[in-house]
Amino acid sequence: MNHRKTENAEFLMDAIGGIDDRIIAMAQTPAAITVLRRKHRFQYGTLAACLCLVISLFVFSRLLPLIGSDKEGASPAPPDSLNDSEETELSLSQLLTDGRTNLSVQKLSSSDKIDYFPIGAQIIWQMPGDDTYYTLAVTNPHDLNTLRRASEHSGDPILPDEGTAEQISVWINYADGSVISPHLKKSDGNTAYKTLFAYSPEITPNETLCQLVDGLLKP
Repeated sequence: MNHRKTENAEFLMDAIGGIDDRIIAMAQTPAAITVLRRKHRFQYGTLAACLCLVISLFVFSRLLPLIGSDKEGASPAPPDSLNDSEETELSLSQLLTDGRTNLSVQKLSSSDKIDYFPIGAQIIWQMPGDDTYYTLAVTNPHDLNTLRRASEHSGDPILPDEGTAEQISVWINYADGSVISPHLKKSDGNTAYKTLFAYSPEITPNETLCQLVDGLLKP
């Protein structure tokens, strides 16, 4: 038994003795230990960074719906002066009064010079105390359809104390010679043929017509 132990010990010593001296020296140096430690630190640092990224994404995904709901429930910013001016109600009388100097507006000295069979349609108006007639051609098919729709839908009725609100006289003349006024409810009794007529306003021109005239008179 002791003989066998002796053989094993001699074999182990021979095996150890066969290891290259450089390998033994390298294992005993601090540099090898430092490299090993750095490797472990890098692995642990990478794992920690990945964990932080996962946590950040989870927190952001939970907070994002709350941020969106806060924006939806926030009070809208007060409109600036430009938006206020755009939302101001348009007045047909004011538009036509300001549009007399527009290059697309024709000026006629009397109603006898009006061509009552225009291409498409025309808007005719006269200022109080002025003998001049102003005409604005409407030839675009889309504008013509808008003009007809506007003339077929009545505006708001004019109250007795508002009878002088619209001093300007306005007529719409179509290609078939018919003449109506946006100040009157559409009816056979309020339609003329190849002539202008005096009238007392019944309604205010609707918003669609005002927007159309505004667009036609813009440079």
